[in-house]
Amino acid sequence: MRVYTVHLPPWTKGGAKDAVFLGEGFSLPAAIFGPFWALYHGHWRTTLLLLAGLVLLGLIAEQLRFDVPSGVVLLLGYLVFVGFNGNDWRRSGLERQDYRLDRVVVAKNREEAELRYFAAAAAV
Repeated sequence: MRVYTVHLPPWTKGGAKDAVFLGEGFSLPAAIFGPFWALYHGHWRTTLLLLAGLVLLGLIAEQLRFDVPSGVVLLLGYLVFVGFNGNDWRRSGLERQDYRLDRVVVAKNREEAELRYFAAAAAV
């Protein structure tokens, strides 16, 4: 089971059609696409920081004359860091846009989380 947080934009008064579902834990798209993922979600500062981090890691590897396996380990560490923090960065971005946390849903996948959320919203 996975935990999902449901965020609503400030312009809605409980209307669930604009709800944003964010899973807790590792984000594979964030890990694989890094800066492009952040840019897609409108996180300009995160995009710039991720790009700066990549450049910095490249400069460190160059200056310390890392061999290829060491460079790969350094890059994989970067990717894991981005993957584990991606959803938290999205949550922070939504808070800056005045989205409010509406509910926490536990489900097997996102589709089930949406079904549980909308079923609970319809019951109220």
